[in-house]
Amino acid sequence: MRLRCLLRAATTLTGFFHVTQGRAITFAPVPFAADDAAKRVVISAASALVDGTEVPLSFTALTRSGDMKGAVAFGQLLTRDGKPVADAISNNPDFTSLMPKGDKLYAVTQFEDAPGGRILTELAQGGDGKLSVISSKLIDTSKVGGIWQPSAGSVTAWDSRPGTAWDTHIASEEYPHQARVIEAAKEVTDLQEDTLPIARRFGLDPATMTLDAFRIAFNPYKYGFAIETTVSYAGETTVAKHYATGRLSVEQAYVMPDKKTGCRLLLIASVRQKSNGSTLSIPTTALSKPGSTMGLRSRTSSRLQTSPPTAPAPKASQGPTQMATSNA
Repeated sequence: MRLRCLLRAATTLTGFFHVTQGRAITFAPVPFAADDAAKRVVISAASALVDGTEVPLSFTALTRSGDMKGAVAFGQLLTRDGKPVADAISNNPDFTSLMPKGDKLYAVTQFEDAPGGRILTELAQGGDGKLSVISSKLIDTSKVGGIWQPSAGSVTAWDSRPGTAWDTHIASEEYPHQARVIEAAKEVTDLQEDTLPIARRFGLDPATMTLDAFRIAFNPYKYGFAIETTVSYAGETTVAKHYATGRLSVEQAYVMPDKKTGCRLLLIASVRQKSNGSTLSIPTTALSKPGSTMGLRSRTSSRLQTSPPTAPAPKASQGPTQMATSNA
């Protein structure tokens, strides 16, 4: 197993004492949580073999949801105007990436919530490998209309040779909204329960908002895509949604390091490290020869992405076309 780096994340941002780069590592077995007490604590491997040398390990919490490591609390969710959502501190960090940038070390943590959130943490690493938090700040996702339920993630494919790293945080939006349910709803209570919290992003209170106000503010077709976050040496972040990857419920987006590994959906970019112009393929094993694929029409993210114009309040007769162009 080859690892560029490792950072363990559960309900906290946690530190793995020894960060490895391009080295072979094998973890000792982790005991099964056999009783209730064991289920209530973090259990991790006691040691690992790094290039054949045994290294002791331990689990250390660096920060927890609600901790102040900067101007805002770790896990704070935001409205589209960049204001904190009242009483919305997420306890659902689903993935943390660790990304060295020159002599600096950053971690991006995403929170699987509605609205979703991402936070950038700058870390320091001592000579003994121990990590500590310098500061954290929220990542602005307003340019992509915010994010919804970011699930598992990965660090994009990289190469240990100097100058060849891609090194970005990539994930996807799971459980996208059922637009037909929103269209057919007669009142707010007809909406799916897991859809309601996203209203907070638009400054609406799910308990008091009207259905028309929600429909005007929220565009379900803006969510359900692969999301990539780039971090610079200075700690500046850029967030992009890759619309060419298709809108669907994805647990994890992963950039394959080889050219042979199969997957349920295959995206082939026309240019390396760019998904703007891509061809999306699906397996057709059940329909034709085993192992074959069917390519869908090529699309670019810029062509698929639409600006969010302000739409009038939808009428009862309006369908998905009007909803698709509502203000996100």
